[in-house]
Amino acid sequence: MTEIAKSELITGGAGLDCEVAFTATGLFYKNVSGYSGTISIGGKIYPYEYPYAYADVTQNTLLIDSDSHGDSPCRVTVYGPCTNPVWKH
Repeated sequence: MTEIAKSELITGGAGLDCEVAFTATGLFYKNVSGYSGTISIGGKIYPYEYPYAYADVTQNTLLIDSDSHGDSPCRVTVYGPCTNPVWKH
């Protein structure tokens, strides 16, 4: 990960919606331009306006979709606390 943009709370306070930039470590790479994920800030937060949102089922996940037909080896580094990390190929 080379960059993560500052963001605001998702409607309902369920997490943050951040833009993230990745750069490959090998000779052949494609910059990732799309992602999906939220970061939990814990607990229910009830805003002063409605509708509010409960936590999404994709909470605390990050999906990177490769359009390659071959294997795409990579190195994933997580900075900060992480509980039960999983890599699905």
